[in-house]
Amino acid sequence: MGITFEEAWAEVEAALAESTAPIDTLDIDAFGSPFGDAGVRRLLERQPRLAPRQLTLANAKLTPAGLAALLTSDVPSRLELLDLRGSLLGAPGARLLAESMRLSSLRQLNLGRNHLHAHGAIALAAARSLSSLNRLELEYNFIGYNGARALAES
Repeated sequence: MGITFEEAWAEVEAALAESTAPIDTLDIDAFGSPFGDAGVRRLLERQPRLAPRQLTLANAKLTPAGLAALLTSDVPSRLELLDLRGSLLGAPGARLLAESMRLSSLRQLNLGRNHLHAHGAIALAAARSLSSLNRLELEYNFIGYNGARALAES
């Protein structure tokens, strides 16, 4: 039997509260926990100046609404690595990432298992704001030939 979301969240908040130094890396793997949009909003409310260089919210089941909250916060200002694998972003989430002008320092992006399909890959390929990427992970998204071709040509 694992711990509850509230217990896990209390541990995260305690660790963040104890830190006096800037948080450079925040790595949360929410496998088996309903972190989702509510967890992201709670994180942003409790840590309003959070601006890590590396952020992992793996298996968080984030939707485009939660991603939008993240992208309009201070978090993207220094991000070099963003790992959102195992979420529910789909093509709408890919479009949000592609349209965000706040990800200019992003070097690595992991969107594995996000139901992106070809439309999401095509949106990412057209993103001028993601031109600094040197690593893009899209495993298990079924982007197909058209998505792969758009990415290869971008």
